[in-house]
Amino acid sequence: MVPPPAAVARRSLSLDHEMFLDFLVLVLSCLPCIADRESFASVCTLWRRAAGLSDAPPPAQLPWALFPSATAVSTVFSILSASPRRIYLPTELVGARLCGSHPGAWVAGTGHVSSGGNVAVNLLSREMVHLPNKKLVPLSRRRAIQLLEGEGPEPWIRQRAEKDVAVRAIAFSDAPNSPDCVAAAITEGVYQPSVAMCWLGAQPQHWAVPWTIPAGVQDVVYFEVGGNLKPSFYLITNWDALFVASFVVDTQILVHKCRVQWPTDDMPTLPANVYTSRYLVVSRGHLLIVRRYYSYSKSDGTHQTMLFRVFELQNQTLDLSWLELDSLGSRALFLARCSSRAFELPANSEIKPGSIFFLDDITFGESVAATKNDNQYNRNDMGVYYKDEPGLTWPHLCSNLFGAKNFVAFLKHEGKMEIMLFDNLQELETYVGNKPIEVEIKGCIRRFNWEQATKCPTPIWFAH
Repeated sequence: MVPPPAAVARRSLSLDHEMFLDFLVLVLSCLPCIADRESFASVCTLWRRAAGLSDAPPPAQLPWALFPSATAVSTVFSILSASPRRIYLPTELVGARLCGSHPGAWVAGTGHVSSGGNVAVNLLSREMVHLPNKKLVPLSRRRAIQLLEGEGPEPWIRQRAEKDVAVRAIAFSDAPNSPDCVAAAITEGVYQPSVAMCWLGAQPQHWAVPWTIPAGVQDVVYFEVGGNLKPSFYLITNWDALFVASFVVDTQILVHKCRVQWPTDDMPTLPANVYTSRYLVVSRGHLLIVRRYYSYSKSDGTHQTMLFRVFELQNQTLDLSWLELDSLGSRALFLARCSSRAFELPANSEIKPGSIFFLDDITFGESVAATKNDNQYNRNDMGVYYKDEPGLTWPHLCSNLFGAKNFVAFLKHEGKMEIMLFDNLQELETYVGNKPIEVEIKGCIRRFNWEQATKCPTPIWFAH
């Protein structure tokens, strides 16, 4: 009978060493982050042996926050281990603006890409996939008539105008190295963000633009399953309209609007300085829309996130509707343009269930201008939002990554509503005083402890 691996590993160990080995295995089970486990195994031979004795696989991993620098040496933050680490970016991503990611450690870059154009790079294998930097757009009526009169109808039907494209954010239907992968990009339009799609397995590669372009696209996500909906890219606009975009042929994109009923809103009117940004997330076979409320100062151009609300698309019948979720359960959301993800929290996680992690990408069009003008990127409004009860302290593992907690409060007075942040309950009580103000605490926000301004590109989430 062949002894089990653990017995072989323990053979020739003294009793003290065997007890210490059991202790190390117990310590290893308390390390949820795979990077911490790799560091554990690299300490010495005995610790490496203990790592091999652990039968339990590491818990599900959460995304890492990648903070690129102007050089190849960049910083990544592990939410599970609450610690920063160094990472060497591939040459193609040094100085580039990161505009998308996909599970499997894929990251998309644009802007100052050394090879020119746009690329998707795997941070682990270093495999690179080139993305096109040209788009084919339908001809104008005048140009179509000119070609029709000079060359006949057939060349005109196939003719398209090829133009440069400035990518703001990219979403992928599959891993970028897959021949079936389709990429959808939010691009820089003349007045508002536009959208384009590319089948990465096609040759030659180019971005295709639909004949009818929804105005003000804020986010794009690939939704593969769910009720009576077909696998396609879903788009949300700045006026809460949901669109579906899919390829008909290699150069033809069909876009149609979904009729979705919204519930009665308890925030029908917002304060004059409060605005809304939107994200799409796929979770548990459903499509979610996340509304991000933020204040904006026109005097200095600064903004501050104040509140999040999550709605789930009810798509089991032909009548689509949004349903607001009071709780996310054991999930956590990681928001980023075209790269938002929902993750089930590992067992015994010290991250509060229902947490929403966010980056400073509200006015993500500014990052495109920064790529062109070499201005400073904005990193002032990043952190985590969660619903919390006053006086309740949640043992958050990432306490050293985030600053002090701010309470988000709704204040209603004489028919007017305000959304305000307070450092503590005493400050809220002092502000209210004896005035007849209705107060409702919605949640808490904690910001990333990070420098206020830098010329480094904007950060992004990436998942193993």
